[in-house]
Amino acid sequence: MLIRRGRLADAQLAAEQARYRTVQYAETLRRTLEATRRNVRAVDWLNTVPDMIAEALEHVADRYRHENAILTNIRKARDEAEDQEHKRRAAELVDIVKDCIRRHTQLQSRLLEAGPLFRAEQDRQAFAAPTAYTGLDLYGQLLAPVLPLPAEQATRVTDAFFAHGTGLRTPASVRIGDLVDLLLTPPVERQHLGAEMPEPDLIATPDDSRFSEEQLASAMELLDLEHDAPRRLSGLLAEARLRDPDLPYLVALLAVHAASPPVGTAYRQGEERLLFAVDDGTPLDDHEFGGADLIVGTALLDAVGMAADRTEAS
Repeated sequence: MLIRRGRLADAQLAAEQARYRTVQYAETLRRTLEATRRNVRAVDWLNTVPDMIAEALEHVADRYRHENAILTNIRKARDEAEDQEHKRRAAELVDIVKDCIRRHTQLQSRLLEAGPLFRAEQDRQAFAAPTAYTGLDLYGQLLAPVLPLPAEQATRVTDAFFAHGTGLRTPASVRIGDLVDLLLTPPVERQHLGAEMPEPDLIATPDDSRFSEEQLASAMELLDLEHDAPRRLSGLLAEARLRDPDLPYLVALLAVHAASPPVGTAYRQGEERLLFAVDDGTPLDDHEFGGADLIVGTALLDAVGMAADRTEAS
């Protein structure tokens, strides 16, 4: 149809695209057959390869019909053309179509040979004898014959064996010739402080604390007990509930934390007082909390003695 309309350029482009597709099929088939010759199990001859062969054969049959029709029409157009340029382009298209048909024929023959090659390689690889690797018997072939020999003769044998059996030996010293490129390379200019550090883009994290600073101050005031007047957790919770409905949760949290007081931290920081909590087995009678009714109190620390101990340790 393109030839009849005089669109030789479009007809040439269609033929070249078909030829390129044929080359792609041929290359794919070549790689597949090479892989089959190496290891037939590495190629999917159950689905992938048969589908590719069927697709390629369909492509070849379709292009045979089209390009034989193109060849007939283009020869007629070439012979009937009066314009020399048109005649020349038609002649070029004839050569391209002939080359396409030749490549289609080659691809078809290779596609038809693929099945027999697969079956032959399958038989060869399935029934081939396993490769035998000859090993070295160090005792029977080296040690036993060498032991009766004099030291001079045995040394020649062992030197020859280890020279060939232990691989390459790293040279003891570096040759100047190996360092020529490194010595002749000019030094790289470097800044004294290095590259400029990028300015980090910091994003302020939102304050997601459940308790406010005022609530924390109120709880600490409530737990600021005299060293000789400890209190029950139940009483502290009741008093905290009168100040703020959420304050008992913070007081309970601080009291539980005081059950394992950070004595070492207080010692290093030289603190004079330390909040503690002790469980004497009394259950907590509270409508919001359960567990033990802890005894919460404040212990006095010997700040002077701790400071002296730190000085002696340093």
